[in-house]
Amino acid sequence: MSTTLTLQAYDYNSKEKIGGFAEINNVYVNFKYENNDFSPIVLDVKPENEFDISFHFVGSKNNRINKVKVVKKDSIIIKAYLKNNDIID
Repeated sequence: MSTTLTLQAYDYNSKEKIGGFAEINNVYVNFKYENNDFSPIVLDVKPENEFDISFHFVGSKNNRINKVKVVKKDSIIIKAYLKNNDIID
């Protein structure tokens, strides 16, 4: 069995999937738009490592999770709900 980390981003209010990108330990990965839907980011990762993960989408506040530790054969799914950034210039 592999060790996987699956990331999905949602709009906080509508609960619909959104795109943007995730930053995992300073590496940026975009959510792909396929078949009228945003696909999750699925990563095979080395066990016993820690991951700092942040989600980014235009017009939304970033959502950050620090020190996610995965153990051998883990299959972790993280669903991040991003709130609108109500800053108006």
